[in-house]
Amino acid sequence: MNEEIFERLGILLKNIQEIERLLYSREELEAKLKEYKREYAELSKELIEREI
Repeated sequence: MNEEIFERLGILLKNIQEIERLLYSREELEAKLKEYKREYAELSKELIEREI
Protein backbone atom coordinates (compact mmCIF):
# COMPACT_ATOMS: atom_id res chain seq x y z
CA MET A 1 0.00 0.00 0.00
CA ASN A 2 2.76 2.48 0.87
CA GLU A 3 4.50 1.55 -2.37
CA GLU A 4 1.41 2.58 -4.36
CA ILE A 5 1.25 5.89 -2.50
CA PHE A 6 4.94 6.61 -3.14
CA GLU A 7 4.47 5.72 -6.82
CA ARG A 8 1.47 8.04 -7.11
CA LEU A 9 3.35 10.84 -5.29
CA GLY A 10 6.21 10.45 -7.76
CA ILE A 11 3.84 10.72 -10.71
CA LEU A 12 2.11 13.76 -9.23
CA LEU A 13 5.43 15.49 -8.53
CA LYS A 14 6.55 14.87 -12.12
CA ASN A 15 3.26 16.31 -13.42
CA ILE A 16 3.55 19.37 -11.16
CA GLN A 17 7.11 20.03 -12.34
CA GLU A 18 6.07 19.69 -16.00
CA ILE A 19 3.20 22.14 -15.56
CA GLU A 20 5.47 24.62 -13.76
CA ARG A 21 7.95 24.36 -16.65
CA LEU A 22 5.20 25.00 -19.19
CA LEU A 23 3.87 27.98 -17.24
CA TYR A 24 7.36 29.47 -17.03
CA SER A 25 7.78 28.99 -20.78
CA ARG A 26 4.47 30.74 -21.37
CA GLU A 27 5.56 33.73 -19.27
CA GLU A 28 8.79 33.95 -21.26
CA LEU A 29 6.88 33.77 -24.55
CA GLU A 30 4.40 36.44 -23.47
CA ALA A 31 7.29 38.73 -22.47
CA LYS A 32 8.99 38.20 -25.86
CA LEU A 33 5.72 38.84 -27.70
CA LYS A 34 5.23 42.11 -25.81
CA GLU A 35 8.82 43.13 -26.60
CA TYR A 36 8.42 42.34 -30.32
CA LYS A 37 5.13 44.23 -30.54
CA ARG A 38 6.70 47.27 -28.87
CA GLU A 39 9.67 47.20 -31.25
CA TYR A 40 7.35 46.75 -34.25
CA ALA A 41 5.31 49.78 -33.18
CA GLU A 42 8.45 51.89 -32.68
CA LEU A 43 9.87 50.98 -36.08
CA SER A 44 6.53 51.54 -37.80
CA LYS A 45 6.28 54.98 -36.20
CA GLU A 46 9.85 55.80 -37.26
CA LEU A 47 9.14 54.73 -40.83
CA ILE A 48 5.97 56.83 -40.99
CA GLU A 49 7.83 59.86 -39.62
CA ARG A 50 10.51 59.48 -42.29
CA GLU A 51 7.89 59.33 -45.04
CA ILE A 52 6.25 62.57 -43.92
